[in-house]
Amino acid sequence: MDRTLKIFIVIFMSTIIISILFIINGCELSEIKKEIAKKEEETLQLTADSLINNMFYVKDPRMNLCYAVSEGFRHKSIAAINCKKIPKRLLIIGKIRKDGDE
Repeated sequence: MDRTLKIFIVIFMSTIIISILFIINGCELSEIKKEIAKKEEETLQLTADSLINNMFYVKDPRMNLCYAVSEGFRHKSIAAINCKKIPKRLLIIGKIRKDGDE
């Protein structure tokens, strides 16, 4: 299971448990909403962190185009990026296969 999905499940379950505890202890609805909002913000931050930490940059030397590629749980995203904005240490330049190369 993807690390991001595991984190999401833990936060989701903890949100449910906290909500139940607040209800049992007679806390006001506004406290529950604040706690849920806090957990949602944490989940969004974890998602953003995972997206950035799993992103890499590639250059197609045939077209002189660069892309940001991000991989996550059951998906892959790609976006065209200005090559000049990518630090050289982060850029992977694709190698062009010659006829017959595997």
